Amino acid sequence: MKPDDQINMDSLRAWKVQTSLPRTFKSDVWRKIAARQKQPAFVSAFAEWLLALMARPVPALTCAALVLAIGGGSGYLSGRGHKGHTESELLAKYIQTIDPYQSLLARR
Repeated sequence: MKPDDQINMDSLRAWKVQTSLPRTFKSDVWRKIAARQKQPAFVSAFAEWLLALMARPVPALTCAALVLAIGGGSGYLSGRGHKGHTESELLAKYIQTIDPYQSLLARR
């Protein structure tokens, strides 16, 4: 070991932390515990049921597939509404590049 390493090790061994906890530490901890235990019975029962369900592989994979299907479906439906709007904007820009004085409003 190098001499510098030994000096550092001795310094670390001699170092003592001298801080104390706040006076209200215990009461704060018990207050937080009591606040967590005040959850409605429905919420805690649902959470326990969901955790028990997720402990088994088949229901967990089913739930994951269901979440992905719902997310994908809602994304598809949301994107489908924007697609027509984007296509009309691109068409208007294309027509304006060919004839800058032409617009879709004039082509009824």
